[in-house]
Parts: sequence; structure tokens; C-alpha cells
Amino acid sequence: SVSGVATVRLTMPGYGALTIPEVEVLDSSGSSLLTGSSVASQSSDIHCEACKSVVYGGVGGLSSLAIDGGKGGGYYGYSVFHTMHQVDPWMQVDLQLSATVNRVIIWSRTDAC
Repeated sequence: SVSGVATVRLTMPGYGALTIPEVEVLDSSGSSLLTGSSVASQSSDIHCEACKSVVYGGVGGLSSLAIDGGKGGGYYGYSVFHTMHQVDPWMQVDLQLSATVNRVIIWSRTDAC
């Protein structure tokens, strides 16, 4: 457990794209520390107009998808967050409170990557 946590940040070292369907942040009782006021952000946004229409067919990519409770795992099901390919991509969740984090669960994609 780590006390006094207000932000949880996930970083993938090296070059690539970080792509995650869901992140859960739990306290010692197993209860979620994510609330409706929790805010997710990311190092880059695949959800740009050019990427939407040409590369990824107009779906997903926003960091908020990683904390929406959906564990579907498929990018084209609009349930996966995705950064651009870059050095050390990251996503973070501002819990909007200071808490003791006991466990972080990262769900994997089911369709690729």
C-alpha cells in the first residue's frame, strides 16, 4: 500500500504506443478509488481528426476510456485508450483526493497489441 496518493501514472518505457482498455485503482478493502470526478489524461491523443478518419476508422483513443468501467478490450468497440507512437508514452489518473492505494489493475486488450 502507498499512502497519500492523488495521482496514478502508468508509463511504458521506450518507443511505442500505450493502449489500455481499463485501469482500476483499489484501496485495501478492494473498493475502487475512481469516482465520477476522477480525471484521466495522456501524453498524446490518437483521437485527432486525421487519425480518426484515416488510420483508426474514427473510433476511441481517449484516456477517459481507461476509467469508464468498461473492460471490453476491443479498440473498435470504443473501449480502449491509445496514445500515438512516441518515446515513453504515459497515461495518468487524478483521483481528485488523497488516498491509500493498495492495488492497481491494468486490463489488457483482447483484439491486438
